[in-house]
Amino acid sequence: MTIEASGPEDALPIVFLHGAGVNRKMWMPQTTALEGEFRVITLDLPGHGSLAARRFHMDDAVAEVAGVPLERPALVVGLSLGGSVAMCFAGRYPERVAGLVVTGTSGDHTGWVGLRCRANAALLGLVFRIVGDRRMRQVAARSFAREAGREVAAAVLAVGVRPQAGPEILRELAGNDYTSALRAYGGPTLILNGAHDRAVRRHERRLLAAAPHAAVRVLAGAGHTANWDRAPDYTEILRDFALSLKMTGQPPPGP
Repeated sequence: MTIEASGPEDALPIVFLHGAGVNRKMWMPQTTALEGEFRVITLDLPGHGSLAARRFHMDDAVAEVAGVPLERPALVVGLSLGGSVAMCFAGRYPERVAGLVVTGTSGDHTGWVGLRCRANAALLGLVFRIVGDRRMRQVAARSFAREAGREVAAAVLAVGVRPQAGPEILRELAGNDYTSALRAYGGPTLILNGAHDRAVRRHERRLLAAAPHAAVRVLAGAGHTANWDRAPDYTEILRDFALSLKMTGQPPPGP
């Protein structure tokens, strides 16, 4: 299974895009809490979960999101890698996006950020060769259980994790500015970060400058995986943002 959907079919759809190395199940705290009120949809990106056999490419990832059947514009939520994919999708298909939430992503991987991506890709590749995939998955399993709880961690691990996808993803992202897609989208945007995700938070102003209808929310006590670290608060902020979109009833402007 690549796509999972639950909740009322006539409700506002919320499409969740996961981070690197994990899969659609990382959003369980949010989907479980929101499926009674919204149409919640999760999917695996290329190189992950049910699509682990495919190498990650941004165009391919955007095509997967575009393949999600939607009866109306959706709120698209992305974390880390999923945030970059969400921005690219919104830039190419603004008519299908009612709102956008990005967490843990800078959007711009040019300049020194791109250089750091390439350096980290080389370092991760070396680590994986030395430590081995099995050991890295064990480390990831312990980390997930600590951050997300046993139930969510078990669900993520059952679908399959692929930390070794990290180097290829970093190389794919390096040198690209995804904030241009954010500008092309131009609709309601929420930048929702953990207070301790300092490397990403340095780029909040850049995202704000690219999005004319954007706001920033910061979750105290949360890090990169803010949807796990402060799950109830993260979910409530999403709910409020989704309700604001329902109240306005206005589709986002085109490019």
